[in-house]
Amino acid sequence: MKTTLPPTLRHLFTLLLILLLTAACRHEAPMTNRLVDHRPPIFPDYTEVTIPPNIAPLRFLLSDTCDVDKAAATFECGAERVTVWAPDGRSIAIAPRAWKRLMKDAAGKVISVKVTARIAGEWVGYAPFNLYVATDSIDPYIVYGRTDPSRDVTGHTGLYSRCLEDFHERAVLTSDMTRGDRIGPATFSGGDAQRFFLPLSGALSCALLTDSDKIEKLNTHTIPGLPTPTHVAWHPSGRYMAFAVNRNARQDARETASRIVIYDVVKHELFTSPQLFSDSSSVTYPAFSPDGETLYFCATSLMAHTHADSAKYHLCALAFNIHGGRRFGRKADTLYHSRPAPPPPPRKKSDKTPPRRPEVRPDGSAARPLPSPDGRYLLFTVADVGSNPADRPTSDVALFDIKHRNFLPVDTLCADNDSEIAYSWSNNGRWIVYTTRSIDGLYEYPVIAHLSADGRPSKPFLLPLEEANGYRRTMRSFTHPTFLTAPVPYRNYTLSRKARTLEGVDIQPLKAGK
Repeated sequence: MKTTLPPTLRHLFTLLLILLLTAACRHEAPMTNRLVDHRPPIFPDYTEVTIPPNIAPLRFLLSDTCDVDKAAATFECGAERVTVWAPDGRSIAIAPRAWKRLMKDAAGKVISVKVTARIAGEWVGYAPFNLYVATDSIDPYIVYGRTDPSRDVTGHTGLYSRCLEDFHERAVLTSDMTRGDRIGPATFSGGDAQRFFLPLSGALSCALLTDSDKIEKLNTHTIPGLPTPTHVAWHPSGRYMAFAVNRNARQDARETASRIVIYDVVKHELFTSPQLFSDSSSVTYPAFSPDGETLYFCATSLMAHTHADSAKYHLCALAFNIHGGRRFGRKADTLYHSRPAPPPPPRKKSDKTPPRRPEVRPDGSAARPLPSPDGRYLLFTVADVGSNPADRPTSDVALFDIKHRNFLPVDTLCADNDSEIAYSWSNNGRWIVYTTRSIDGLYEYPVIAHLSADGRPSKPFLLPLEEANGYRRTMRSFTHPTFLTAPVPYRNYTLSRKARTLEGVDIQPLKAGK
């Protein structure tokens, strides 16, 4: 039985926590005995990152390799200065009020951070590092799944909503409320928290479709190949959704043959085109352009690749006209064509510089295209092979300039020999969120990066957590992070009850010839 503290004790505990954090934020910095010329070893690595002006406090740990018994950090921006003491000698946790005071007029400016630590009785001052505060704000909310990596890679233990301006997180739907059914991922329409598609697999085997205060239950199990659609994209009109349909009637992470169908939300019917529904190719990961006139997707020939572990997917674009009878273009345009990598150019033995990294690996397999809100760029993921980068040991984020039809360098976003997967753009097109396994090689963690107007990414930073050592304690992956403009209005109990009690709506089967 869960024990709940009385309201009076809860209020006293909250007040005590505020007092402790306030006491930790003092103006006096310790006197240093010795200065070193390198930056402090901290986790997460927030050194020299670009952050939005409305982000939650950045809290970090001093590395375990340091023999530290006391530490302090001084944050300074203009006339504002805050010194934070680590109560345990390692955790630098600036209080929310102090952080807001520091960030009040910091947009477009630089916050200098100086860390001092007492090592073996001597106060050591590290070289300062900077936090570059952008003028571009970030969408105030994010939603993500929490997954246990020991489970199937397509399953979630919960769907959670988090405010990026503070640390408030709440459950949208958890598997204990769906009697163990796998949840998600949820697909939102243009960052609208009130309109999303949420598939459930297992005993319920359905999907929830929400629109403002309306919740609809779709009987996806009645359509072959649609028991648990996971690759879903909304048309910007909100009238249509694109599904990736697995032909063997199960949505396996290693799909070998997939098709794309379009669902009419109003008529509850499916339609498609020969370019998206063919026996000779596998197509997946649909994504509509912001104007709704182009459908991006990934495709591979089944003649060339008969096994999922050898398939190489290309990135394609197909015209889509909803005003002329829902017509598709006759021919798809290939934006990224996977081909064997050319041999590296010869290098002189005296040349010690590292070889230049290409903007995108030429022999990869494309996945998850994400057009920017202004339609200028296309963010996507490139793995070595296959259609599911989360199932591969290495994958990279790539950025394609649609206007000039060239790839842009994104070295700062990619770690060597690790997995990065792109997921979402902010509504202003200046921030992206993706996941990385570069921290420990096992768990997926959400990473945020700023993009300039000309598509140049800054050094990314881990999503700030309330506890400085939160990522070392969570033991869960953060999957499918998506920016939202508002909190998800539905509660755990509401969605689980609707999934169990609503009478499902049947999707009309795909008609022959469509």
